[in-house]
Amino acid sequence: MKCCVVLLGMLFLQPLNAVAQKSDASEKEMREKAALAFEAKKYDEAAPLFSQLLSLNLRDTLLNYYYGASLSMLPKDRRTSVSYLEFAVSGRSVPKEVWYFYGRGLMAAGRYSNAKEAFDTFLSSGAGDKPMKSEAKVLSSNCANADVLSRERKVIAVLGERPVPKQNFYSSYTFSEGNGKTVPAAEMFLSSADKEKLTSPVMFIASDLQTIYLGSLGKRSGTGKDLYRVRKQSNGSWSV
Repeated sequence: MKCCVVLLGMLFLQPLNAVAQKSDASEKEMREKAALAFEAKKYDEAAPLFSQLLSLNLRDTLLNYYYGASLSMLPKDRRTSVSYLEFAVSGRSVPKEVWYFYGRGLMAAGRYSNAKEAFDTFLSSGAGDKPMKSEAKVLSSNCANADVLSRERKVIAVLGERPVPKQNFYSSYTFSEGNGKTVPAAEMFLSSADKEKLTSPVMFIASDLQTIYLGSLGKRSGTGKDLYRVRKQSNGSWSV
């Protein structure tokens, strides 16, 4: 009887061992495939693979990092990345680039001051390549501006609306409280493209009579109209 029990046990264990070995091999293959996709910056391919791997080990800080980082690079999933990266930053073996991706997620979630801190932490770590560092500097600056704007946000109420001709829409606004006045643009400030294509161009002269703002197509007019500031020099000439 004991012999039968041992034989039955061996018969059951052999298939289970085979399944376990096959599972381990499958997981290893998935890890390699996910890592290659991440390194190639194919985050849309890497994310679902890391999601599957993470479901097998939710407390793995590295998997949380790679999954969260992948999500932070996908526009519609950036906010979702925050919880995974928030957990990943506590891991000792997690790459310092985690702060860059964490900053992107926080920025998408509207947590600008926290995002700036994350970007600054990344920059001070010395990690990442040159393009990533350059972008982190820009994003850190953007977060600082966004934080100020979000705290000083003003509610604008629409009092009324009516159609006006495009060429002189500015006539609907009052500049009585402005620090200057709007007048027809002087010909000396207009480019040949302005003279050819613009109808009744105007400019704004500051009250100090030293600064002029005007919209111009520029010399080539290939990018549309831009806003220019012209300053009066000490010799009486004007310079953009």
